[in-house]
Amino acid sequence: MNISIDGKQMTLTDGYKNIVDLAVANGIGIPAPCYLNDRKFGCCNGCAIKIDSELKYACTTKPSDNIAIEVNTP
Repeated sequence: MNISIDGKQMTLTDGYKNIVDLAVANGIGIPAPCYLNDRKFGCCNGCAIKIDSELKYACTTKPSDNIAIEVNTP
């Protein structure tokens, strides 16, 4: 699976449950308090990211091939 995170190209294996898991496994910090504390996913909005310029939540979005993820956006 080929993705980019903040402009950095990465080739990864498939099998990540969501983008938070992918980020943690690759040393990228995405704040996700509800996910990491076993609460209802997507309730805190802390993990809001952009995927192909569209706002998504990293805890509820499964990564797919050829996506562009923006973590550090204003």
